[in-house]
Amino acid sequence: METPKFSSSIGGHNLATAVVQGNDIAGNLHVNIILGHSADYAALTSQITETEELLSYIPDTKPDKRLEVSQKLEGLRAREQKFKEDVLRLAETFSKINIDGERLTKAKEHFEAGRFREADAILDAEVMTRDQDALLHAREQKERELGDINKNLTKNADEWLVKANINQLQWDDRDWFDTTVDCFEKSLNARRTRDNLWAYALFLYKHNQQDKVEQLYLELLELVQADEPDLALTAMNLGLFYATVQKMPEAETMLRRSLDIRERLAKVAPTQFEPGLAATAMLVFGLFMWVPGNWVRLGCGRPH
Repeated sequence: METPKFSSSIGGHNLATAVVQGNDIAGNLHVNIILGHSADYAALTSQITETEELLSYIPDTKPDKRLEVSQKLEGLRAREQKFKEDVLRLAETFSKINIDGERLTKAKEHFEAGRFREADAILDAEVMTRDQDALLHAREQKERELGDINKNLTKNADEWLVKANINQLQWDDRDWFDTTVDCFEKSLNARRTRDNLWAYALFLYKHNQQDKVEQLYLELLELVQADEPDLALTAMNLGLFYATVQKMPEAETMLRRSLDIRERLAKVAPTQFEPGLAATAMLVFGLFMWVPGNWVRLGCGRPH
């Protein structure tokens, strides 16, 4: 089938010059076909043709009348240009979205047949508002349910954390260590919190299970980013852990990070944070000595 052509180049415009981001020749041809089916576009171009003819019949001796009709014509030309651009933009929208569901499928069919009003009618505002309200209500309900689930998971995590601590008192149970580890893992499984990550890291550190300690402290470090006091304490403990396993550059980085945070906090609330600042400073300046080219470890604190 031959692509429909439009004789009008009103206002020096045609579809190929429509300023729409992302349009191309293929898009223009596609929209050209759609416009060729459109009764609305045909009515608009008919008005333009009639107005052009009317203007041609008005003699130069009636400048006021010519001005009035010319202004009407320019308004129609602008409307035509905008009409084309809007159709092209809508075609682009249809090409980008997932056409899923009866309404969108039918709306696209009507659009491609140039039946823009029918496409609009398919997307019934009242029906879609009811659907949206129902979906928003369902989402709120699910979010409430999810909130309750998360709250219960936190409670479950705390229960396993308490059980892990109680289990450490079972000194006469030869499997107490493995059972305690299992309790900590189940606590983390339910919800990874500041308390269970902290307690598990300390437990493994004290029992020389160092492989997982760094991972737990790094996770905890991310978790407490918004809480500077906790962040300072976590950075300090991770620094002490690094010193223990002879990772001196990492130890220095973490301890100095803790010191920087506590210096900042102490300026705001001296009474609350100066004791912690002093303790951290003693650790930082008592743990290492700088020998040209190297940090030498003089001693090592233990995580609290």
